[in-house]
Amino acid sequence: METLRELCEHTGVSRRAIQGYEKAGLMSAAARNERGYLLYDAKARDRVRMIKLLQNLEFSIREIAELDNLSKDEVRREVDAHILRLRQRKVEIDEYIDQAYELIEKIS
Repeated sequence: METLRELCEHTGVSRRAIQGYEKAGLMSAAARNERGYLLYDAKARDRVRMIKLLQNLEFSIREIAELDNLSKDEVRREVDAHILRLRQRKVEIDEYIDQAYELIEKIS
């Protein structure tokens, strides 16, 4: 079990973000210590890392909450579809970058 401060240190996620996850119902503390500090277990640490990964993949907090209501297969399909959209955007962005370089060459 670890405190919120320790959880933040171990996951690289801010206190404010974790509190936001809790407010959104995405996770919760496992217990409180004798001083009243919230304590988090390994499951909470894994949950924070998963939420952060999904956010890095551009899922919103609302979308992450919706994933919680799906079966594992449905979650896999949703994440796969989302990753496919990101890959398509990556191709488009690479094309824009190439076009920008071509434009810069013409200007120079």
